Amino acid sequence: MRFKEPYIVFKKTLQSGKKIYYVSFYDANGKRRQLSTGQRRKSFAEQIAVKLYFEGKFFPNLPNQLMSSGQNSILQPNLGISSSHEILPSYPTFSEYTLDWFDYDKCDYIREKLVHGFHYTPNHAYRMKEYLNIRVTPFFGPYRINEIDEFIVEKFIEKLKLEEHLSNSTINNSIKILKVILGYAFRKNDIPVDIAKKIKYLKNDSCTRGIFTNEEAEKLFSISRIPELWKGNFTYFLMNYLSGHTGMRFGEVQALHISSVFEDHILVRHSWDEKFGLKDTKNHKERTVPISKDLYQMLQNLSKNHTEGEYIFSFKNGKTPACRHDMYRLLKHALNGIGISDAEIKERHLSFHSWRHFYNSKLINSGIPKSIVQSIIGHVNDDSMTEHYTHVSIEEQQLVLGLL
Repeated sequence: MRFKEPYIVFKKTLQSGKKIYYVSFYDANGKRRQLSTGQRRKSFAEQIAVKLYFEGKFFPNLPNQLMSSGQNSILQPNLGISSSHEILPSYPTFSEYTLDWFDYDKCDYIREKLVHGFHYTPNHAYRMKEYLNIRVTPFFGPYRINEIDEFIVEKFIEKLKLEEHLSNSTINNSIKILKVILGYAFRKNDIPVDIAKKIKYLKNDSCTRGIFTNEEAEKLFSISRIPELWKGNFTYFLMNYLSGHTGMRFGEVQALHISSVFEDHILVRHSWDEKFGLKDTKNHKERTVPISKDLYQMLQNLSKNHTEGEYIFSFKNGKTPACRHDMYRLLKHALNGIGISDAEIKERHLSFHSWRHFYNSKLINSGIPKSIVQSIIGHVNDDSMTEHYTHVSIEEQQLVLGLL
């Protein structure tokens, strides 16, 4: 007996034991057909069925005169069906679908972002590709792109959390990549369900980076203790001193050219990446940072002997910046030298970036307006705020000089 509904969604158990939802309907010849939706959740299967119905793939009430007039070939949907138990055209696996993802010169997603005016650097693409290859693809690779649902994602999260013991913030990086890919696939009609909207981030458990105390900063920045704490290495001492008095990020300190240093301010133009070299700052904008005359003089003195390049912090005559690894090793030595043990460094989450927090807190606690603080440190959080901070005047920034 012919059913009244245009189609019926039902669950079917395969020989493998896997339970998949199918759609039963009548084709243009009046024959009952069954299509696999590839979904294990009824709600997803129903969304696929609705999509196929409105695309005209089902013919539940085809007039008899059309059935006998020979016009049925015109109305026959192109499903490639030859029997009553055919499946929908196969979706690619996740591995197949993401083959060129985050390859800077091949990825359609990156090309689309660039066309619409977004910043997307080769460095960022490289890091996303690493996450994709190391964390995401090994798990999702064999799945068809349309099979991935929130339950499969939950298993992925459990694996990273319980088996690999990763932090929530690290897992969220993988979730972000997955959401980007699946969201793009839905927008391009490559999958029928917007699963990306259903995937939730974990609660952020990232630790707050520590802040040096004024007493600790005073000890670390003592000129007389450079031989003891910094092993006589004035370059690494000054890198830390500069960040503690400007809030500059480590990559920005590395990338600093002598041409960007003026008597009362620094123009922060670039950052440095160990793999890709010179790049834009984090918010892709230049900013002005006030400095004292003493700091200006120290920077000038350090760069005097660089005859082959303009990088101030360099052990290769100014041609390339100083090494991140060596700087961190020496900072750890200096912290130990003032009585901060390795265990305390780890417990307080102290690092070079702590100077940025130290400087930020110093300005805020001294009553400097938030807009000026944000302008100087180049904070990236809210686009509208960042736009405002970019236009804070140099005269306003000079208020900070009294603290330096």
